[in-house]
Amino acid sequence: MSKNHDAFGTLDDRSLVEFAEFIWKRGLLDTLAKRAPAFSKVTVGWRVQLPVSVDPSAPKPEISPGLGPIGPTLKLGFKPGEFRKFAKRERVDGVFAKFFSAKYFDKLQRRYESALSLEATRILRRLQRRLTKQLSSADYEREMSDLADGIGNEGWPPRKIFRDVFNEIAIRFLGNGAPHRVYQHVIIWNTELGDDRESSEFIQRLGRALRDRPKEMFDGKDWAIMLLWDEMPRGIPRLARWRDEAALAQLKVICRHHAFSMDAYRDRLRKLGLSPEKPKLIKGSLNGAAFAIEWATPVRNLVKFRTGKN
Repeated sequence: MSKNHDAFGTLDDRSLVEFAEFIWKRGLLDTLAKRAPAFSKVTVGWRVQLPVSVDPSAPKPEISPGLGPIGPTLKLGFKPGEFRKFAKRERVDGVFAKFFSAKYFDKLQRRYESALSLEATRILRRLQRRLTKQLSSADYEREMSDLADGIGNEGWPPRKIFRDVFNEIAIRFLGNGAPHRVYQHVIIWNTELGDDRESSEFIQRLGRALRDRPKEMFDGKDWAIMLLWDEMPRGIPRLARWRDEAALAQLKVICRHHAFSMDAYRDRLRKLGLSPEKPKLIKGSLNGAAFAIEWATPVRNLVKFRTGKN
């Protein structure tokens, strides 16, 4: 028997199965995909790609292919405690308290802020690429420089390129069933612009989304990963410390989606800006309806302490 195998023991624990059953019965993954709290804070930053070569013939550095050396970034956030309030509104806070620590929803809020900000910047890069096709190289560079000069000095509502990012986020949530009140601030920005053409374009886009249902910003699988990435029920090491095979098996149980592939799982991690951490503390396998946890020696005593099981 290998040393690697000897490093693991087995724990029959029902916490993960119980949590998966609760999530499924309450439809919480679908609820989060549709009604997750809307961002209420926006920070605009700037990225500059500096040259690393003194050779004048070397290719100019770019923040992304075709977008030049400078470009904006977006960080979206929430008021403190927003996800705790969401849990109370959805009447799941009491059950979560049985599985997780008092800081759980703060961790989830930070995780979602990071994922949403990453997605917002991706949308921003896509809008920049559209500008490169609409403007000459010189005009595009001037536009980016003008945006950079305006950081911290502009009023509200924000520039059109930033509004378009916020609009896409709102429209994708609203088109998938989010209550209109959740994104009323974005709707107000667009209907009080004083520009009837832009307001009409937004209303038309929103109407198409309500009819056609666009791709969700974050679907149930994304949320299953975010729910468990930073903390697991009852002291079990968080998903970031699980071997990929074990993590995928657990997510299949939570999502009730047994066709979820390893490639798709790793694509989701990249989308959410997540990287598995070392050392790997958990491996596992499905054993009928139960999930058999196999833990590395360093966490054996922790698991026994938290669950009371040998």
